[in-house]
Amino acid sequence: MGEEYKGVLLQSRYDLKSDIVRMREMVDWLGDLSENVESIICDSKLGHCYGIVIKPDHWHEGLPAAIRTAGIAIGGHNGILVEANRGRGFNIDPDWGETLEVAAEARIAPREDRMIFSPVLLDRIREKVALSDLASRWVTWDTRKSNFARGDYWAPCPFHKEASASFHIDDPKGYYYCFGCQAKGDVFKFLCDMRGIDFSQSVKQLAFIAGLDDEITLYGANQQDVPATPQPDPLNLIQIKDIMVDKFDQENFLEIGVVTGWTNHIRRHPRLLRSLSWGDPDYPGNVLDLITAMDEAQDGSIDKLKSYIDSKFSSEYRAATQTTAFSAAKKNLGYQFEHPRNDIIGVMMPFGGFAPVYEAIKSACETTQLPAKRADEVWNHSVLINDILELINHSAVVICDLTGRNENVFYELGIAHAWGKPVIPITQNKDDVPFDLRHHRYLHYHNNSEGRQTLQDDLARKLQSLVGKR
Repeated sequence: MGEEYKGVLLQSRYDLKSDIVRMREMVDWLGDLSENVESIICDSKLGHCYGIVIKPDHWHEGLPAAIRTAGIAIGGHNGILVEANRGRGFNIDPDWGETLEVAAEARIAPREDRMIFSPVLLDRIREKVALSDLASRWVTWDTRKSNFARGDYWAPCPFHKEASASFHIDDPKGYYYCFGCQAKGDVFKFLCDMRGIDFSQSVKQLAFIAGLDDEITLYGANQQDVPATPQPDPLNLIQIKDIMVDKFDQENFLEIGVVTGWTNHIRRHPRLLRSLSWGDPDYPGNVLDLITAMDEAQDGSIDKLKSYIDSKFSSEYRAATQTTAFSAAKKNLGYQFEHPRNDIIGVMMPFGGFAPVYEAIKSACETTQLPAKRADEVWNHSVLINDILELINHSAVVICDLTGRNENVFYELGIAHAWGKPVIPITQNKDDVPFDLRHHRYLHYHNNSEGRQTLQDDLARKLQSLVGKR
């Protein structure tokens, strides 16, 4: 497959539309410098290797940096070979870097219609959309070779025909690699290649799946035209202190001294480093003394400290940030925030007379790696509503049986929706689904042995698409 795009001949060695899309993106990123390029060829079977031929006597000193930037900006590559006359050809090593940092350092400005996504958003999408969950839509896992508990998945490769399981996903790292065709990448690249879309489209689609589509922000020339995404309240000094007390060692304090310009203050503090070394009970108070002094100085040091904590202890920083946002939305319910584990499937249903239905739901959940839990099976709080809120908070998916229009179930459904949880409504009577919820897909079932079996099968397929198979 080949075509000419903006005067550049594009060729895919394996006739893949997705290759052409990526090369168009590369040409766009090169901007005016693309006038110096004669052709680009992509070999996606080698993990997106590119060959770029520069027109004779059309060398430009900005080409190496521009090509390097373009290669990363389109989602990364497994190597680029650039051919140019007069001995100016060169190689670029494989690079799967992020887009925002590259654009910031690039010698070429991003196009006005180019979307460059915040690394924080990309990381949040990766956290919420497991690569194995996404890939399960296209592959069947080899249960003998895979170790699901460790996030180690094997299957026949979706990118080339094979009978053996040479396609591997390391879920904790969020990375895939095929030992047959050498295809590799992360969750964004996987979706790009499977659907033949560009990087921006993959981010938008995965953000929707993750429930983060309202956080997409445009960076670049048109940034002022995009509404600012509402941000949670910044970390307060107590939260910063707690992270420092839990995570900091002496080296961390010396590093923030360099970063903030407070080295002398830290070294001369009579108790800070000494109480850290000896584990003295006044150590937390000494940490608080330091950060309150930074805050009062109003010299920007407290913001630099926050940035340092974010870079060094990102998971703790995000958890604390989410605590702030979560608490603001839920404090009126009287629920104390806990970081969501997303390790169960919550079931909201009337308690009386639904035992056979719940057994069918549990059987469906057993086809995934997550167990079903109903509020009456949880007894962590003296107040039942707190058990329900905790169950919803830690659920990866919430199943709500709307049969009988039970007020409690509707209340729990509303909370699950408000907290951004994927919800699967089920009902024995279609009329029990409120009018303003009928645009959501729901599962209708009959409460007999055949109907419950159908519910079990339909629910299993739906759950597997959301959280993966066992």
